Amino acid sequence: MSKKMYKALLILLLSVFFGQNLYAENRLMFGFGLLFDPNSLGSTIIKDGLDSGAVKTDAQGNYAGQQKVFIAENKLQALENMTGGVFNVKRGGAMTAGTFSTGFEGDIGNNLFFRAGFNYTTKISGGDTKANFLGFTWYDVTWNYHSTVIPVYFGPKFDFKDGEGNTIGGIYIGMGLHWYKAQWGVKGTNNGTALHGITNGLTRDLPVTSDAHDPGLVYDDVVFRASGTGFNWVVGAQSKMGPGYLFLEVETLVSLGMGNGATKTTAGWSALSPYPAYPVTVAGNYYKFGYKLAL
Repeated sequence: MSKKMYKALLILLLSVFFGQNLYAENRLMFGFGLLFDPNSLGSTIIKDGLDSGAVKTDAQGNYAGQQKVFIAENKLQALENMTGGVFNVKRGGAMTAGTFSTGFEGDIGNNLFFRAGFNYTTKISGGDTKANFLGFTWYDVTWNYHSTVIPVYFGPKFDFKDGEGNTIGGIYIGMGLHWYKAQWGVKGTNNGTALHGITNGLTRDLPVTSDAHDPGLVYDDVVFRASGTGFNWVVGAQSKMGPGYLFLEVETLVSLGMGNGATKTTAGWSALSPYPAYPVTVAGNYYKFGYKLAL
């Protein structure tokens, strides 16, 4: 999506707004919401993991496949089950992000509306995995996510009125464009070197532990950032309360960029790359509630 198209839509909305009847209702809105599995990293965290660029060997030094930069939580749980808790895992699952939103909304005639908003999203839970062997933590990984989005909308609204003709609520559907700036990152430890050392190499031949990274990844940290534009739409309902409206809505964003990062350790260079690149996105469904104050 080109920046020129985004600017054109914004100019159109502002032009429509300033050309409207001064008595049309305008609203200042603020709200909160949730985004489940931001950047679609949940499958990597829970069931897939991620292969390393480094190979693994068994206790005899024979090639045994690729090591793992990130070991899936279901495999770590299976390891705990097989060993009766000698290997222990604490699973955080996929990330969940919280969103704060604010914006300005106005009516265009009786059946149309426009909106310009601001959304800030950050991780509030999940994305933390730890595994230990008899109390020694050899795997400790934390994922994070943040984004800022400026969406604009235009679309129809349908008001509900009481017997006296007063608006008591309504539903609305809007489409538009957005600009975003987002980042996700991962940091922590995957120390196969130490694990294999304290077990005298036995863990090189065990399922899951043979995936542990050697040379050990210790306190490495990489962040991927991107910005751009995309499409969006919103479907919502609102109900009159005091001088404004309570609202519930689902906001959907569609956009994707490529983020460039930099690993901090030589082990990270062999695991990913000195300068890895991965997708960064704000895409998804944002489930939101809040209040619109009539101005």
